[in-house]
Amino acid sequence: MQIKKGAVIIVIILAAIGAAAFFFAQRLIVEPEDNSNFSSSRVPLNDTYGFPRNQVLLDGTIIKDGNAFYVVEYGKVRRFSSLDIFNDMGYSIENVKLLDTSTIPKGFEISTADQRHPRGSLVVFNKTVYFLGEQNRYAFTSEAIFESWEYSFSQVIPANTHDLALPNGEFIKLK
Repeated sequence: MQIKKGAVIIVIILAAIGAAAFFFAQRLIVEPEDNSNFSSSRVPLNDTYGFPRNQVLLDGTIIKDGNAFYVVEYGKVRRFSSLDIFNDMGYSIENVKLLDTSTIPKGFEISTADQRHPRGSLVVFNKTVYFLGEQNRYAFTSEAIFESWEYSFSQVIPANTHDLALPNGEFIKLK
């Protein structure tokens, strides 16, 4: 069978259009209506502990620097005023990243456990895991969807009444 040049070009163009359409469709399926709720924060890191500079730290990431514990929210680190508050909010030291926070902008200190968890936290209530956005909580409807976002169940903490007061957003889709 002999293939003509024009046919090959048309096939290549159709393949490119199809790939672009597939990519666009995937973005529509994967990304929630308010993309800011799922974006990561890019913060400059000191490489004291061997982490590369400009590593992406997702909101909700827990950091230990010296004796202080922090959580990343909106690209800033928020210090827990005590280990008791850190524990009372359900956090665990098993998920802590050791980082020098001297070059990361500072946010407001967390001085009470009587508040919602920071944006980016993964919380669980009645066997449903939620991603906490700025104004809503977003449910993962299956373990496969949760894992497609490269989260670990060890990152999940118990929801509190403030988290549950947030309205439900749309369901999180497969990434």
